[in-house]
Amino acid sequence: MSVTQNSGAAPDRERVRWFAHWFDFDNISTAVILLFFALFLVVPFVTILIVSFTGKPVAVLDLFTGIEGMRKLGRDIGDNASLRYFVQLFSFPRYVKAFVNSMTLGVIVAIASVLLAMPIAYALARTRMPGRKLIGAMCIVPLMMPTFISSFAFILMFGRTGWINQIFAALGVDQLVDIHSPFGVGLVQVFFFFPYALLPMIAVFKAMDPAIEEASHLLGAGRPFAFLTTTMPLAAPGIWAGALLVLIVSLEDFGTPMILSPRGYPLMIVEAYREMVGYFNWGGSAVIALLLVLLSALLLLIQRWLLRDSQTRTVTGKPATREPVSDRWVCWGLLAYCLLVLALPLMAIYTTAMQSFATSWAARMVPEGFTLDNYRYVWERSTGAIFNSFALGGAALVVSIVIAAIIPYLVLRRGRNYLDYLGFLPLALPGTALAIALILSFNTPPLQITGTAFLLIMAYVIRRMPYALRSTSASIRTISTDLEGASLVHGASKFFSLWSVTLPLMLPGIVAGGIMVFLTSIREISATVLLAPDGWKPMSLVIFEGLLRGEFYTSSAISMILILVVIVVQYFVFRLIGDKALF
Repeated sequence: MSVTQNSGAAPDRERVRWFAHWFDFDNISTAVILLFFALFLVVPFVTILIVSFTGKPVAVLDLFTGIEGMRKLGRDIGDNASLRYFVQLFSFPRYVKAFVNSMTLGVIVAIASVLLAMPIAYALARTRMPGRKLIGAMCIVPLMMPTFISSFAFILMFGRTGWINQIFAALGVDQLVDIHSPFGVGLVQVFFFFPYALLPMIAVFKAMDPAIEEASHLLGAGRPFAFLTTTMPLAAPGIWAGALLVLIVSLEDFGTPMILSPRGYPLMIVEAYREMVGYFNWGGSAVIALLLVLLSALLLLIQRWLLRDSQTRTVTGKPATREPVSDRWVCWGLLAYCLLVLALPLMAIYTTAMQSFATSWAARMVPEGFTLDNYRYVWERSTGAIFNSFALGGAALVVSIVIAAIIPYLVLRRGRNYLDYLGFLPLALPGTALAIALILSFNTPPLQITGTAFLLIMAYVIRRMPYALRSTSASIRTISTDLEGASLVHGASKFFSLWSVTLPLMLPGIVAGGIMVFLTSIREISATVLLAPDGWKPMSLVIFEGLLRGEFYTSSAISMILILVVIVVQYFVFRLIGDKALF
């Protein structure tokens, strides 16, 4: 009898052991994360790939509804698949022109941003320039303004009746800048995107061993010659990485060209939007979105490879001991240059603030009159948009920090490195392309959620979660595994060890990363303009639509509310982990 009982108990113990092995916290959390990315990243990408061939919406999720669903999907693809939309992409004059314009504009903006940022990066990293901390903080200001707001501010400054143009008109210059032109779009992008090139260059200049530059000086080279022949080549990987990052951001920028509307200058990001919203051309919109995704992914891979190359380069084993440059003329000259560069972004904020209090304003440095009615109007009519921004951004924050807290744990503690690559992949998705992909994926049963706030939140999570992931990954790398090991030895489960030991130590990074998700979500426009349902319009969309309708004064008021929220939130991020939260 005992033999029978033991033989029956052994399989039971094996089943319990098998169940405990496959259904522990690590495997369950990995499965949930993979399911999330499969549903909201892989399925949308596969959908736009299929629609770019078929030209009509297809339900990729039919694959999971059974044999009949698979047959239906197969028939939809087989009956409609062709290369006509790809042929149009390379033969239709407007598409070709949009591609050439986008790449040309992006390359020019990238080069100009690098040239603009390089002296500032050198000043902040290698000199004793007066007010370095203040200048460094002010250099982040352009990143705090959504580009559609900064574009409108530039219209107020450089438009036909703009106050800066009027000042130059009084000096005999007819029109300093035609802001509704490709040059106008590039001007806004350069002065608001140059921090993307600045911060990687600061990191490279700080990490470089100055002994090589010092040797150049000892051999008689002057400072400019030494910089060009020694410092620049060593900093090249970081410079190229910054330029590629600006190029990616320029290709993805939706707000600037939509507000400035340069005449006869189509751009890919705008064409994708117009094909979707204006013409319901699913195939044309999908093929442009697919091209944008592939371009951004390629540029991002090259950018990360360059940064990795710059981080692993070793010039010498000696520590960097050379004193920062303290030459008076160099330091004060660089300070004057920094203030000159920052003048335009600061004037854009000044212009938006003045417009928000104005009764009317044209052709003067200050409005004709001031009023609080614009803010009163916002309080009476747009408090719902403010609430929506906080609700949508807050929901994206919660989901993002859960995912971003678990992925580094699984990668660094359990060796599941593929999750790290999967987590950073969304950085290559332009907002408009992602929105088009989500609409195409979830516009039909079995999961028809297009037009819901839930889908917009998921878009925010996919787009912005990598910011939180970067912060949490940096935090967990500083935590010794001994503490978790001690917890496990004393009988704690993996989940309890993560919850009670690891997460509290990661808390500063988790909070900072979550705030970055919130901050970038509430100013997002490219995905919002396509996905936000009528009852869930956030501040960014209300501002954008108000500017398109000509409601300039009230739009400026709600813009200032958004800018102040972003500045305050950004301040707390810097207090927690500094500007590393951005890159």
